[in-house]
Amino acid sequence: PLDLGSLSQAQIVILDTTLTGQRLTISQLPRAPLVIRLFSGIKLDQQGLELENCGALLLAGSPQAVKLMAQSLRAVRTCAGSEPSALERRRLAPPFVFDPQLAQAHQDAVFSNNAWLAQRLTQVQGGLLARVVHPSLGNSQDWACAPFVVLHLKDSSIEAHRQLTAVLEYEAQRRKLPLGRGASFGFLDHRHEFVIPVLRENRALFKVAMGARQGDPREAIGQLLLEVLSYPDCASLALAYPDLQLASAPADWAAPSARLLEFLEGSD
Repeated sequence: PLDLGSLSQAQIVILDTTLTGQRLTISQLPRAPLVIRLFSGIKLDQQGLELENCGALLLAGSPQAVKLMAQSLRAVRTCAGSEPSALERRRLAPPFVFDPQLAQAHQDAVFSNNAWLAQRLTQVQGGLLARVVHPSLGNSQDWACAPFVVLHLKDSSIEAHRQLTAVLEYEAQRRKLPLGRGASFGFLDHRHEFVIPVLRENRALFKVAMGARQGDPREAIGQLLLEVLSYPDCASLALAYPDLQLASAPADWAAPSARLLEFLEGSD
């Protein structure tokens, strides 16, 4: 876990708060000659609407260090041509987009739902789960939050995750639950996915990202996950759903993209 006190002797502190929203700000950090806070503005700051990709970088520290860093960043932005276009600025112009109170309400709902799910899934005993990972488990700090829950299965193979995904997709459709498969950016809807860090290791991680929506569907999704993850092993799960095909696997994060391969092939 993050120990803010350990940063007291640092000369430069760089903090990415993309996934913690406004829960951890520069004012909460120990003083340092230069403190940099950066975050993506598309994930938790547009109320789940994902209107336009953008980012922000905030500086604090000694006036001289802040001035030099700001000048350097402006020069880099000019050289890279990363200044927002007129169209991008118009998409982000409506006052509700970055309204602090509305953004905070959205973030609080997302964090609350995921902390609730993490706590609930710790009730699984002797099932498919090896462990549940979420910052709120065992940490009461306000910034101990995240917009998704990571589930480590006892069987970490890709095949086991494809099987679990197929069952969840089938049951969500059968029960008419708003639980889809896919990566979550705006964190408005509830989603699940599994990722493959390195394909050659034949292991995967399962993620559930609870969105801001609350009410009965949230309870039903929690119950579904409890039921499915309580199966003693993958063989038992396969027997319960004998006609289901394994879900497709996502791309290998470590594998080069098709665009990169095409570039490398043409560089001979």
